Amino acid sequence: MSFPWAWGLNMVWKAKYVSPYSERAVIVKYCAKFRREDALILQDVRHSNIIEFLGVAPLSSDSYLTVIEYTEGVSLCNLIQQHRDDWSDFKKHRWVKWAVELARGLQFMHQKKYHHGDVKSPNLVITRADTLKICGFGFASQGTASADIIMCGVSPWTAPEVGKSHDDPDEVTPKSDVFSYAVVIWELLTGKTPFAGQSAYEIAAALATDRKSLEIPTECPEPLRNLLTECWDPDYRRRPSMDEVVRLSEPGTMDGLIPVAIKTSGENNVLPLGLLLEASILMELRHPNICQLIGVCTNERMYVVTEWVSGGSLADYLQEYDPDLPDLYEIGAQIASGMDYLGSHNMVHRDLTVRNVLMGEGKLVKIAGLGMTRMMENGAYKAELDEDIPVKWTAPEAALDRCFTVKSDVWSFGFLLAEMITCSSPYPGLTDEAVLKMVTHGYRMPKMQGCPDSLYNLMLKCWDKDPTARHTFEFLHSCFDEKSIRMYFARETPECTLFSSP
Repeated sequence: MSFPWAWGLNMVWKAKYVSPYSERAVIVKYCAKFRREDALILQDVRHSNIIEFLGVAPLSSDSYLTVIEYTEGVSLCNLIQQHRDDWSDFKKHRWVKWAVELARGLQFMHQKKYHHGDVKSPNLVITRADTLKICGFGFASQGTASADIIMCGVSPWTAPEVGKSHDDPDEVTPKSDVFSYAVVIWELLTGKTPFAGQSAYEIAAALATDRKSLEIPTECPEPLRNLLTECWDPDYRRRPSMDEVVRLSEPGTMDGLIPVAIKTSGENNVLPLGLLLEASILMELRHPNICQLIGVCTNERMYVVTEWVSGGSLADYLQEYDPDLPDLYEIGAQIASGMDYLGSHNMVHRDLTVRNVLMGEGKLVKIAGLGMTRMMENGAYKAELDEDIPVKWTAPEAALDRCFTVKSDVWSFGFLLAEMITCSSPYPGLTDEAVLKMVTHGYRMPKMQGCPDSLYNLMLKCWDKDPTARHTFEFLHSCFDEKSIRMYFARETPECTLFSSP
């Protein structure tokens, strides 16, 4: 381990976390007064915009070592201070991304029934990869908490219901995080310190008694001005939820500019008729792991307008970065979540492959390739005989009978997992006809090199001959989500050991 330094009242070391699959730098924190609740919270919130909690080890005398992700970067607070004189230029093309990442991280916490309790720029890290990560979980709690318990956390970011004494423990809720989120957005927008020069008492009095709020710059876009005003409502019950904030924080809300991708089908209006028929439905879908269809434009050519996803396809990402198993599990969790949402809205994708999954900022996964997506009737979509289908990824009942269901998408998900392990398409060198004949007679891809037994068994379940016996996407998401390595994949993920740095 490297030489320790002080972090609050605790000692902190940089160390190395080693497993058979990878090694990484970590932070080891000595906690003289460790709260078990902290570990319960942290191990339940695994998200690309939240500092990852890796484990805890008890020591003698009721003390502990906690192990968390090491991230090279700087706190947002320090970053703003460093660029005080050129913030307006420095923040360009960055601050909107950070605002959205913060919103998505908090949304994930709230969906897990936790709230942070101390959202502020000193507790936000901007990594060297330009990704925002939430840390500082000292006041995090489940459900609601008493204002008296966290009164010591009063700061310029503190919601008014936290900054004054209450007898009602329901006063401190996730809506307090929403208030604090808006203060951070104000910092990103202005590059200034909120309520600069005022004491904690003066801030609490201004918010709770005088009901004052930070002054929003005149150049602030109107949608963002409205969002900040709603988040700062003195009555926390009227503030939006983080789900609503994420929806309202879509590209264009923050800076008035909406980056998009435009696909053209060529001349003579040759756009698949099915996409036109389904476009109005697809445009209503809102999920962080589905590439948003914005519209379809017709002129001499036809254009499909979708949100811009900067990272390219998952196929290219796998070839370029060769991610380790924990990263693949995180990607699998996001894809399963998006597919679960799609199926819950009675839609079947029909073309789920790595080439139709996009990688956004901060490893945010977006399911794309919605050109073959269709609305199901009575739980199924019956395709026309002349429709092209990706046979190697398609369930046998769908390929033979042209009847597509959510469970045929589950079959395709199994092959997507295989693609992620092998970085190659299934059944190389075989024709579609040969593959369909083989799988119809019971053949399944053998276990791939480097694939854990339990992950392969999961694939086999996705490829069950009986569609009703295949897993649901809800179950698949639960397998890969927050505790996957410790639970479903526990047999293939041995304990990792801390070794001293050379």
